[in-house]
Amino acid sequence: IHSCLFFLLFFFFLFFIFFLLLFFLFFFFFFFLMIRRPPRSTLSSSSAASDVYKRQYQRRVRGVLPTQDMGTADSKLGFSDAFVALKDESLPEDNPAFWDKLWRCPVTVNDVFRWVGPEDIRGIRKAHPQNLKLLLQETLALFRRVIAGDEKFELAQTAVRVLTRVVPILLEHDEDQFMSQTLWNGESPMGEELALAIVQLLFVPDGTIYPPTEAPSQTENGIEKTLLWMSTRTPTKAMDEARVDVLRCILACCSGAIYTPLEKVASTEDRFLKVMTGSSNKLSPTLTFSLVNVVFSYDPVGWGIPYNQQFATDTREPVVGIALHVLLIMLNARFRIEEQPQGASQTNVIVTLVSSMNRPETLGRLYDGFVRLLLNPMQANNTWIPNSMKMIQCQQELLILLWEIIDLNPVFVDFMIQDRNCCDLVQPLIYLMVDARKDPAKLGLLNVCTFILLRLSAHRDFGVQLNEVLSLKLPTDLPQVDGNYADLMIIAVHKLVVDGVERGDTLIDTLMTVLCNVSPYVGSISMPAAMRLLGLFEVFATPKLLLGRERTHHFVLMLLEVFNNIIQYQYSGNPHLIYAIVRRKQIFQRLATLTLDQLPSDSHPPAPAHVDPAPVDQKFEELDTNRDGVVSREEFVSAALKKAEAEAEAEAGAEPSAAAEAEAETEAEAEAEAAAAAEGVDESSGARRSGDGGSGPVHSQGFVPTKEWLEEWQSKLPLEPVQRLLEKLCPKIERMCEADPNISEASLMEVIQKSTMVGLLPVPHQLLVRKYIQNGNMNNWFTAYIWGTVYMHCQNPPIFDSEKIALFTIFFKPAGVASP
Repeated sequence: IHSCLFFLLFFFFLFFIFFLLLFFLFFFFFFFLMIRRPPRSTLSSSSAASDVYKRQYQRRVRGVLPTQDMGTADSKLGFSDAFVALKDESLPEDNPAFWDKLWRCPVTVNDVFRWVGPEDIRGIRKAHPQNLKLLLQETLALFRRVIAGDEKFELAQTAVRVLTRVVPILLEHDEDQFMSQTLWNGESPMGEELALAIVQLLFVPDGTIYPPTEAPSQTENGIEKTLLWMSTRTPTKAMDEARVDVLRCILACCSGAIYTPLEKVASTEDRFLKVMTGSSNKLSPTLTFSLVNVVFSYDPVGWGIPYNQQFATDTREPVVGIALHVLLIMLNARFRIEEQPQGASQTNVIVTLVSSMNRPETLGRLYDGFVRLLLNPMQANNTWIPNSMKMIQCQQELLILLWEIIDLNPVFVDFMIQDRNCCDLVQPLIYLMVDARKDPAKLGLLNVCTFILLRLSAHRDFGVQLNEVLSLKLPTDLPQVDGNYADLMIIAVHKLVVDGVERGDTLIDTLMTVLCNVSPYVGSISMPAAMRLLGLFEVFATPKLLLGRERTHHFVLMLLEVFNNIIQYQYSGNPHLIYAIVRRKQIFQRLATLTLDQLPSDSHPPAPAHVDPAPVDQKFEELDTNRDGVVSREEFVSAALKKAEAEAEAEAGAEPSAAAEAEAETEAEAEAEAAAAAEGVDESSGARRSGDGGSGPVHSQGFVPTKEWLEEWQSKLPLEPVQRLLEKLCPKIERMCEADPNISEASLMEVIQKSTMVGLLPVPHQLLVRKYIQNGNMNNWFTAYIWGTVYMHCQNPPIFDSEKIALFTIFFKPAGVASP
């Protein structure tokens, strides 16, 4: 019976494969047979190809090259001629034929940016500023007619694309008060009407939304239900394109911050942004929830068909990306009104709406959307078939938006921690942090992830949720974690500190603070995580590093706080960490008796960049077994294993057990990384690290340790709980090892777990929770980071002139590559 069933199943399997092959063959030949042959290359007057060649010849005679973009070459030539007239002539105020011809040119946004350069607009502003004023007036008049339904939306799209090209150039500087006098002069300034009209273009029937089928109605928040995006049918490709054009125009009009120095950005008013987010914009609630809907309803995977992104163009991703940009700059506008004069209107409707979201359905949709979209890069890199899943490119914008909502809405934070499992969000955060550690261009992403974890770690329930067992391996170079999410976080922090680049004290301080906040609630730490936590402590407790840098002792204090929290509150569940502390007891003993005499004699300020680094020492030469000038991790681990085996054979005269070998390998790897960081060896080049950005050698530039400085922080070291623990356990473990040299580590773990520290440890200290406090410097950093992200994603077409940007500095790739 079993054989018959097997053959029957095998027959059905072959039958299914046969029909699957037939289907793919039919699909392949059907689509290829539907492709028509191009016209023959003939000049016969009777052929269709002849007309094509004749038209191309006529365009060459007129000096116009044939293009393949939307619209004919004649219309593009007329568009170019119109801007030449704006630059060279003084146009009369009443010239409707000129403007009608300009708006009816079917040009794409790339055509506009190709035919109209920044110097052209600056030339018009210098020679004929009244023409630019007429252009803005006629644009506003056209928007009004389109909103009223008197003109087609395609005309407004052309005007929107022109405005996107012109306005950022006009905002570069306003020394002649052109923008102020033209747009913001009088009781009803034209700039306010223009800003409101651009927002209304986002809700034009048969343009950016479907025609309403119901009577207009509003919610209690002022949302127009019939205009709300993603509330009914899925928009068409033409609607998505129109929405991108209008949202891009909003970015261009609100880009005054990008041309403002960082120290002045908080006190400079953006009038376009103020109007669009203010109470005078009746569509602010509809705009807010439309942007939220289009972002959090986006599913890049769809039905999960492999390589679906290769068969169909995703028109929704550009809308999602630019909707995130608009939402971020409107939420960030709250940092730019704090220093405005008294009596000025400071109501940001969009900030008010986001901060007041409290419905469980809305909060659940936000959280599930964040988890789904942030997990996408990790899932796309963890598939069986390479590149079979679409990967989104808006992770930075999503992280900033998550930070903004956490900062604005405490109800959302409570919902995340109490009604949802935050571990679903910890996975992508740690993956993005580890993935970004080697890329200096992603340092901002790394900081935002760290800030988010800092805000969440201030809540007790978040630390408790980290005890959930981890079942998924992240597609990174982190080792397999057979433990909980707390183990994953500890191993990730160790990797970021020891094996990262461009690390500053601020970032390390934040990571240590996260560990301090969650440590009292970690019920169990695995052996790999415990060894890395002690390895991290050994890195910072090295005399060369501890006495050579002014702030390293803060990291030692924080790690001691982590150890004390676990010993005081989670002793019974953490035998691995207690065992690791016992095995590394000499580090704590050395720390308690640290003096300035222990500072290595070769510790000196780092050499300038143009000076060759010092030659490697004898220890480096011994570890470099293959003499290639690079001490790899494998060479460190091999040396540590040989040393451990030699000591074990000398003391016990026996082979170590399999469990002991596994633990020795884990400990050796942690020691190797600690040694690499403490000695300043760069595994990728074999050179020594220098500067404040690394954990490498050292004396900070200009810092000289003193006896008073050492005594000040050494007296604050909370070593008493660890010392009492060592006084209690070390003699007992040593006696057991002397009585039975072959005793297993499992037996030692059992003894540690059964022992109690009640009555031996000092009175448990009060838990100290460190929270993020908003400040002006961080607000300015977020403003610059948001606009830097917007700039990087607005290169096609290039909305902003990189030479005029003052908010941040742009570095271009070497060898003449133009991309930033």
